[in-house]
Amino acid sequence: MKLGRVGFGGSGGIVGRVRGMGSALLGVVSAEFSALIGDLAGSGRSLTRALLLFGLGFAFAFWTLGLLVYFAIELLALKMARWGAVGAVFGVFLLVAVALIAAALARLRRIESPAATVDRRIQSHLAWWQERIAGAPPRRTGARGDDDLDESFDEGLP
Repeated sequence: MKLGRVGFGGSGGIVGRVRGMGSALLGVVSAEFSALIGDLAGSGRSLTRALLLFGLGFAFAFWTLGLLVYFAIELLALKMARWGAVGAVFGVFLLVAVALIAAALARLRRIESPAATVDRRIQSHLAWWQERIAGAPPRRTGARGDDDLDESFDEGLP
């Protein structure tokens, strides 16, 4: 059996293999970075929509209070005392303003923070490396992300 020399040059040598691995790693990092930018852009669009809802809610509360209050008070003043009409109209407009602001707050709560987005992408990427590249099964973790589940799970086995 003749042992051949390991080549350092060319596409089949060690240098060619290292270059191929480097370019593959660069491709993976580039794809992950592009996906991260897409996730952050989506969060930015959601934040813009929520801020727009806030602005519309506050504008609605301000301008409708100024434009429609007089008309509503005059209509109600035909059937009740003027002070009662003022209170009823104020209550209706306050409820509308609170409902719009609550809708905007609900949208803000659904937005994922940039730190959470980056953390989620990194955890997903590390899990992929563990499962696909290293060949290890994905780690089982508890609800808080710690490894307490692994220890208690293994203790219950025979």
